[in-house]
Amino acid sequence: MAGFAVPAQNWHWSLWILVWMAAPVVVLLLVLMPETSTSNILLRRAKRLRKLTGGPHLQSQSEIDQKQLTASGILISALVKPIEITLKDPAIAFVNFYTALFYGIYYTFFEVFPLVFPPQYGFSLGETGLAFLSCQVGATLGLGIYFAYLYFYMIPDNLKHGLRQQEHRIVPGIFGSVLIPVGLFIFAWTARGSVHYLVCLTGVVLFVLGPFLVLQSIFVYLPLSYPQ
Repeated sequence: MAGFAVPAQNWHWSLWILVWMAAPVVVLLLVLMPETSTSNILLRRAKRLRKLTGGPHLQSQSEIDQKQLTASGILISALVKPIEITLKDPAIAFVNFYTALFYGIYYTFFEVFPLVFPPQYGFSLGETGLAFLSCQVGATLGLGIYFAYLYFYMIPDNLKHGLRQQEHRIVPGIFGSVLIPVGLFIFAWTARGSVHYLVCLTGVVLFVLGPFLVLQSIFVYLPLSYPQ
């Protein structure tokens, strides 16, 4: 949309479009999104009980723990502990390295769109922007596949066998990691005028689909490995 709005108006419109799209989502999150943090729920409950009973001794565990925190302890926990875990745990070190490499490739990849679609396919600025809709297709497919994985496999497996080792949660990421280079190669091999641009965009869809599955797996694996 910004590719059409900016030439017609000015560059401010690219930001206004983001505001218009994000504002309803923020409102929905504030109104409909429930609190899921256990410590936060208990903290609010303790505050309500103190207000009703007038008993200052009613405290949540997070309040008790917070009284024992020091500035040095907070700095160590926030800055030193992650580095220590990375150096001592090869699995976490690999995940961090892989994620850093992936993010670098992921966001650098989109810089190539103006270098491919206008010269190879004659796209205008607005049409080049529409090519990014293929990213939405990939993300939507990833969302559907991951939800199906949870509904048809992970949840029934947890109910039957209980929680398994955290490595069990990275299975979707294994398949997603294969889609990343496949999508890149399809895009690179077909990004020329003699091949229809939909084939090229198919590579983009796969490239976006793969990271979605990888990141979902990592975001579940890391908290299960180190809950605190």
